[in-house]
Amino acid sequence: MGQLLMHCARFGCGKAIQGFVEGDWGTAAAGASDELHVPPPAALPAVTSVREALELLAEDRRLALRCIGAVDDAELFGRHVAAPWGGGERPLFLQVLHMIAHLAQHKGQLFYYLKLMGKDVSTADLWNV
Repeated sequence: MGQLLMHCARFGCGKAIQGFVEGDWGTAAAGASDELHVPPPAALPAVTSVREALELLAEDRRLALRCIGAVDDAELFGRHVAAPWGGGERPLFLQVLHMIAHLAQHKGQLFYYLKLMGKDVSTADLWNV
């Protein structure tokens, strides 16, 4: 679970949006192979506390919002970009939307991991209601 939380905070949304908007992919450089983008499980970093996870996720959110705020509607809808892990060019807004969906998918994963571990979580926790 710590590895998944680290993935969400370090590449789940904000860093990927930064890659699409600014071209800054960090360690997941454009054209990186799947082997570089997804290292073996033993090599994956993990968060070590809930506090660390929350801080990293907050930082990722700020990065995502900064990058989205840096582009206007014309760029969001008119500029086409490709992901370094494959696939063709798509409008920037669609790539951003896919990264938000990517994070939502992992949020669901974490929810079910907690449920399977017997933690007291409910649908209200998943949907922030």
